[in-house]
This record gives sequence, C-alpha cells and structure tokens, in this order.
Amino acid sequence: MARPRRDRAPLRVLTTTGVQVVSHLSDRDASAVGRHWNAVRRYLDFGEDNDLADFDGQDVAGHELETRLDAIEWHAIRGEIRFEDIYEEVN
Repeated sequence: MARPRRDRAPLRVLTTTGVQVVSHLSDRDASAVGRHWNAVRRYLDFGEDNDLADFDGQDVAGHELETRLDAIEWHAIRGEIRFEDIYEEVN
C-alpha cells in the first residue's frame, strides 16, 4: 500500500457521493485522481467515455471514483465540476 503524503495539498475528487476534498493522498492516488479528472473532462468536452471505464469501481482513500455518465453530467450541470484547479483552496 502506498504511503499518504502529509505535504500534499488537498485534492478535489469526483466520487459516487459527489465532489469530496481529500487530504494526504499517496502519489499513486493523487495520480489516479488527476487521470480521472482528465477522463471526466474528455467525456464532457468531447463525449469520449472510453477512459472512464478504467476507473469503474476504483477507490481512492475510501472514496469510489464516479464513472456513471448521467451522474457526471448532473454534477457538471450543477456547476460542481471545474477544471481550472483540482487543488482545494486552503484558507
């Protein structure tokens, strides 16, 4: 199991329960989150959903990554998905 990194900024993660802010991800989990956001963006921008299948059932720090197309669209319509920065702002 990969060790969590205490020095990593919290990341926004699109999960089956909505967008969650997750801290202390391992390098492997942080990379998976980045790849997942890329797949979500490709789906929303171009309708390409092939890459989302790679994340079906994948768990990151106890949160299952969202791959259902209707759920992704729902979160996008509600304005919960933004790609400018996946790092959560820390006040």
